[in-house]
Amino acid sequence: MEQALENFDMCTDLLQSQEAKACKGEENGDVIVIKLPNLQLDSTVSVEEIENSLTALERCQSLEEIQRLHDIGDYSSVVRLVCPTLCMSGYHRNKHLDLMTSPPERPAQLLLMQDSLLKLSDFRQCFQCSEVALNEAIQQMMNSTSGASKEEWVATATQLLTGIDLSLSSDSCILQESTVTAQLVRLCSNLIQLIDFSMAVQEETKEPSLSSVLPWIILHRIIKHEEETLHSMCQHTDFKEENSGTPLLPSSLMILNTAHEYLGRRSWCCNSDGALPKFYVSFGSGGLP
Repeated sequence: MEQALENFDMCTDLLQSQEAKACKGEENGDVIVIKLPNLQLDSTVSVEEIENSLTALERCQSLEEIQRLHDIGDYSSVVRLVCPTLCMSGYHRNKHLDLMTSPPERPAQLLLMQDSLLKLSDFRQCFQCSEVALNEAIQQMMNSTSGASKEEWVATATQLLTGIDLSLSSDSCILQESTVTAQLVRLCSNLIQLIDFSMAVQEETKEPSLSSVLPWIILHRIIKHEEETLHSMCQHTDFKEENSGTPLLPSSLMILNTAHEYLGRRSWCCNSDGALPKFYVSFGSGGLP
């Protein structure tokens, strides 16, 4: 035992040394790694491994505690506990996936966080956090080898899409924020990936699939915003659009027509509680929700 404690102190001193800190600050520098040959699990110790373990530990915040806070209406505390566990910064993809070794309660944590933000009517933060959570859910869904796990992450992604769409419909100024520009790029990429994933699944297969119409609707909202921004810019400049003689459908309307075509093949047009037909009616009546 004394030798183990002595070796532990030696490892601690080494990892906290100036040399270790210098290596950490260099992108291509050699990383100090301590090998523990008598262990089969976690047989290597490094600063990065420790940081990853600490991040995973933060994610293991008791689901019962978060659920209790949610049940008593302490939504701010739920947000305070769960939001820091999101990968908000631009992690390298491989490192990001390493940090996403999620505990079984992770989907419930993300949904409780989103619901708490909606209860607080903080639609801007709800959009930002839900987009990050959706990115995590999609990565987990695509990398899941267990059918039950994939099905749970599909359900989580579906619910996160509901919160994102509700946030955008409740606060029309969200898309105008310059701080969400980078998120919109990733969100569009993920929405297209979800559409491709849902359309690629064979109808006869028992593999979990995402049958929500919300990816199409959210894409429409983003494209419509970009069209309005471009139109506004053209009005303030001398730029004039070329008139080809034949009026073209705007991209935002084309995406809805494409959605109807693809979803109709699988009889999914009325999925998500009839969100697409309702959206069509709202769009056709002269005002977007």
